[in-house]
Amino acid sequence: MHRVLNYAARLSEDAGFFNFQNELAQVAYDILGQSYKANDNEIAIVTNLVNAVNGKSYNRVSIDANKIHGSRSFVEFNYRDKPTTKELGDMAVISVVTSGKERLLQRVCIIQNKKAKEHAWGVDPEQLFLLKNFPPFSGNRG
Repeated sequence: MHRVLNYAARLSEDAGFFNFQNELAQVAYDILGQSYKANDNEIAIVTNLVNAVNGKSYNRVSIDANKIHGSRSFVEFNYRDKPTTKELGDMAVISVVTSGKERLLQRVCIIQNKKAKEHAWGVDPEQLFLLKNFPPFSGNRG
């Protein structure tokens, strides 16, 4: 793990890596803007984003992006003392740090995508509770 932290510290001072991060963020931002302007649906937006960032790399940092589309995954949890069922999320971003074939670190971020409709955002308070607090839950369906 010491090697990973040293490498991350070196990258944080590397102007080339800083440019890589900014260019990657700009590519993602541009793709999202183009997709919204074209009024793409959620699946098309994610497809465009995956295609835009997949294969980007800097030194030993690489991005492999894939879209896996299937049935929704619902979980059950307690919200205000009552069982509630909600979709777990729309997207999972999995970050893995490896050294050869050895996995050193892995993180998963679950994202619920939202798209404004008529300049308004619809946020389900129960789903927000799930993703913000990550209470104990069980698989329900999907």
